[in-house]
Amino acid sequence: MAPPLQHPTPTLPPRTTITHRLRERPPPHTNYAATSRITRVQNSGSRPTIERSGTTGIDKIVVVDNGDGITPEKARTAFKQVGNSDKRVGGTTDRLQRPLHGKAGRGRLRAFALGNATRWTSTARAGDGQLMRTTIESAISRRTTWRIDTQPMPGTDSPGTKVELWGKQANHLNKLLEPKAATQITATLAPYLLTWTDVRVIYDGQRIDPQTQIQAEEFENLTFDHEGQTYPFHIRLIHWRTGAERTIALCDAASAPVESLDVSTEHADFSYTA
Repeated sequence: MAPPLQHPTPTLPPRTTITHRLRERPPPHTNYAATSRITRVQNSGSRPTIERSGTTGIDKIVVVDNGDGITPEKARTAFKQVGNSDKRVGGTTDRLQRPLHGKAGRGRLRAFALGNATRWTSTARAGDGQLMRTTIESAISRRTTWRIDTQPMPGTDSPGTKVELWGKQANHLNKLLEPKAATQITATLAPYLLTWTDVRVIYDGQRIDPQTQIQAEEFENLTFDHEGQTYPFHIRLIHWRTGAERTIALCDAASAPVESLDVSTEHADFSYTA
């Protein structure tokens, strides 16, 4: 048997490149938008899947998690209008205190980049202990309003949420079918999944596991000054074994990605996430 290939330790990009790119804010990637909901998981897993069509490529995008779900009370508040998201005030999930992705409910509008129709179906335990199923629906023609229905469920049901996005025919959706989609998602979600190691993400049948793809890492604590105050920030630089992804992920203090910056034209000799 031939010996395994030995990868040389990479020369990682200079810190000036990273700090310079932090000032730029290009639009988010399609793959990032498709999986950003995983950071709302209260339990242990999220499973984005893609329903295919032989003629149009993608019929529907479905994201299922086994978290605590959305109660009817929270649904009526959070989906009342853009700006009513619970992430304005809390920033973490109720039970496990995991960080929440996004701000002010903008992700609900971003979902329309992936589908002209959206539906959340969520089972959660209400304050009185009764399991309730809440269905939240909207369409791009009325994208700032949602129809909310609730009904009691038997105690044998399990909490969790399913998000369905469908009805859009657009070339950018086909990126979700490309072989490199899982690699891009791994690079984008790495800061979160490497911190919250009990969360599992299965993307279209393939587990997203950044730990198995890391070739080298560097860490550094730095500071910056703004309006007379000094603020700390932490850099984690990951070099990937395979792929061609070069991404700077802007994260909050809990390592939850807030935005992803494309640096694909820089340092083409290796792939990394910072």
